[in-house]
Amino acid sequence: MLKIISNSPLVSVICPVYNAELYLEETIQSVLSQSYPHWELLLVMDTNSKDQSLVLAKKWSQKDPRIKVLESATNKGVAHNRNYGIQEAKGEFIAFLDADDLWLPKKLEKQILFMNTHSIDFSCHSYQQINISGERLSLIRRVPQRMNYSDLLKSNQIGCLTVMVRSTLLKKFSFKPQLPHEDFLLWLELLQQTPSYGIDEVLALYRVMPQSRSSNKKQAALDRWFIYRKILKLSLIKSIYYFAHYASTAVLQRINRARAHTPSSKADRLNHF
Repeated sequence: MLKIISNSPLVSVICPVYNAELYLEETIQSVLSQSYPHWELLLVMDTNSKDQSLVLAKKWSQKDPRIKVLESATNKGVAHNRNYGIQEAKGEFIAFLDADDLWLPKKLEKQILFMNTHSIDFSCHSYQQINISGERLSLIRRVPQRMNYSDLLKSNQIGCLTVMVRSTLLKKFSFKPQLPHEDFLLWLELLQQTPSYGIDEVLALYRVMPQSRSSNKKQAALDRWFIYRKILKLSLIKSIYYFAHYASTAVLQRINRARAHTPSSKADRLNHF
């Protein structure tokens, strides 16, 4: 049963969409299934999409006025589209959801209650991976109770689909187009203002795509070194220190991912909304 939250703040959900027709409706349905009803879903459409994403988005926006379609500039990239969504957001809180990922029904209710109860500006939570067929894998990304700037430099444990930030804080910053791991860079900026607090409960499902940026481990390592040395301008010693932490965590994650290559249960197919 939904707990009453004082003032019932609006949550703006930013969802960039590009060639996402295979999963978009399921993603939208995961927002519609939220136990917390005070949200707006901003579908930021890349007009260069070659599939029926825009048609599907408009269909759903006609069904529910909380769903809004924003047509962005052609092929500007996910960082630009998220920034556009942030600019248009009306909510007191802003959350992110990619067009192939899913939220579990209590996600917004639990995260809003957590942030309001503890007067938190930046929060995240644990999430579970699913494969392209929507089967849950055994790998779960856990988050610590609290993370600061130095913690995140060692290992990015914040999944974009789990983030919620008060808009008064977030609108002072932006994702950085044309830079690698733009979400990681934004979290670092936010953590220089306030810690991130974590809910160690799986409230979202992250779809692992074979050709995603995160699947290229060599490039990810090169990008991380570039961020340390060229963007953040850390000293060589500090860069080596943080990269060693990053590399060791990446190795452990690869081992865990290898163990999680099969679904945790055939019953975990996505029929849970």
